[in-house]
Amino acid sequence: MDRPDHRPVHASIARITLAESTGTSVTYQHVLLVDPYSTGSGYAFRPVGGAGNQSGADVLSGHVDGVTWYGNKLFVATGHQLQVYDLGHLWKMSDTSTDQVGILGNGKSSARHHNWALPMVGIYFTGNSGDPCDATRPCLTSLSLDRHSTPDALITSQIATKGGGPLIRWPLNASTALPDTDTANDYTGTVTATGADTAPIWKVQGAATDGTYYYFSGECPETAGTTDSDVPYCIHRPFPTTPRTSSPTPRH
Repeated sequence: MDRPDHRPVHASIARITLAESTGTSVTYQHVLLVDPYSTGSGYAFRPVGGAGNQSGADVLSGHVDGVTWYGNKLFVATGHQLQVYDLGHLWKMSDTSTDQVGILGNGKSSARHHNWALPMVGIYFTGNSGDPCDATRPCLTSLSLDRHSTPDALITSQIATKGGGPLIRWPLNASTALPDTDTANDYTGTVTATGADTAPIWKVQGAATDGTYYYFSGECPETAGTTDSDVPYCIHRPFPTTPRTSSPTPRH
């Protein structure tokens, strides 16, 4: 993964939800994902993937395909992008009465009625805007954390109608809580995958490992290939000859 010159454009925005449980009640806080940027005379922020992002190369995808948490970093996989957010920089908004995002004219901050905003601190790319999703320019349509390997790693998969999408392991640096690049501080450079394979499951929506086996969320064998988007999915564990499947789960 590295940093090309172009970013794909999407109209959606993205947020995460945090749940705090006291044991008898649960409180939810919605947090908008935002992109800090320079205005020339100062700094501001805008929604990731939002319609307000009209600055060409600075537009980021707001479609969240996968999320995982490592150290103080939150990773969001979306198409050819792996976005990085730092949980140590959670911003409290001073105005929740408006649907605007950014620094308002009165100097207050707003995140479209959200109490909190989480700023992006970095991004990695596996391809340019408009590139196809293939083995050399994989789209990151699922994301999970593998703590069973050395070093720790991010696991990504790519959805494929009849299976065969790339399954890739990206090394992490525990000291920086970032993907391990070819530079000293991991703030720049290129990440080289430490393993790659193909997922034999149709329309994989998720992939994870326990250190011995991989497990996939994908279409159940009896309904694989249907055009019905509401069919249930199964959890699959591949074996040398054929995958074994568990009971059906909700779709996707």
